[in-house]
Amino acid sequence: MTTAQELSRRFAGQPPAAILAAALEAFPDAALACSLGLEDVALVHLASQLPRPPRIFVLDTGRLPPETYDVLAALRHRYQLPIQVYFPRADAVEAFVNIPSAKASSCARPAAGSARWSPWPGP
Repeated sequence: MTTAQELSRRFAGQPPAAILAAALEAFPDAALACSLGLEDVALVHLASQLPRPPRIFVLDTGRLPPETYDVLAALRHRYQLPIQVYFPRADAVEAFVNIPSAKASSCARPAAGSARWSPWPGP
């Protein structure tokens, strides 16, 4: 098995496109999960230049700002790649975040007094 240190030595100084190509050669069924953030847009750009780009997918939580959908549309238009969009089952998400267990409900809202941004109003 290859260690992280071995991979680090092997790809030291290599351009990102070469590293991505090697990863896809080693794992031909790998997919790129794209958050539509800056880093993932850069990866989509690199992937688009490969002879066989990986499958690319986005998770749409139903709570994304409109600008995020603009990025998705722009990526599809510019790179002509079939970016798949997956949606959670709303009933399953609602059931999960309403479980009164130790961790499930904390995934839905930040802790009281948290400065972290939240799409939910109120404390």
